[in-house]
Amino acid sequence: MKYDPEISLKYKFNQNEDNAFRLCCIWSELSKKLFPDYMHSKFPKLTSLKRSIIFKTMLKLMKERNFKSIEEYTRFIKAQLLIFKKIQKQGHPVLIEPTILVGEPSERRWFYWKKLVQQTNAITKMTYTLKEADLEFDLTVSAAEVKKICEDELNFANYLDKQAKIRTAIILRRLKPIYIHLSEWIAKFPDDLKNDFLKRADAKAFEGYDLNRAKELYKIIFSFEN
Repeated sequence: MKYDPEISLKYKFNQNEDNAFRLCCIWSELSKKLFPDYMHSKFPKLTSLKRSIIFKTMLKLMKERNFKSIEEYTRFIKAQLLIFKKIQKQGHPVLIEPTILVGEPSERRWFYWKKLVQQTNAITKMTYTLKEADLEFDLTVSAAEVKKICEDELNFANYLDKQAKIRTAIILRRLKPIYIHLSEWIAKFPDDLKNDFLKRADAKAFEGYDLNRAKELYKIIFSFEN
């Protein structure tokens, strides 16, 4: 399906819906180009487009990412698909559906991709692994959450005083398990509180991480805790 502004006029799409329609078309074109042998879902009938999963997914994508241009969304979509292409070449099965564009997994892949393109010839080399990206992502988002919890006073005493917020952040996985187990601040908490937080932060969530690398990254990203 090629984007046609006349279709938007015919079906009286507002600006947000028109952008979602564009993204549906971009997804359809790129996914078929990069995965020509994949059994792709058919593009929905235009009469029922607004009720389709692909259309609703694109609306959700715009809400989550809030990019400023269609070109940025195109780069995002292409990055997701290229990562799945790499995974497929490694012999793993892949699911190529619009839903891969939303949620935390897509955010992790986008984080990974942005790290790749910082390297020379990153698109072809791809020396930065998904597992390493997951590790750095977990620590980076945890650092941002710690700063949010502490607000204007980024120090241990203030952090200790935010026990309820910390517990909520652990439950909602805004503070990632790897951080809880590495944190020098958490290690200083009273034993009952520290043990409660460690128990809630399931160590199985970071199985496969290089713990030596995790400690190195923690020292860099959480320099304010050292």
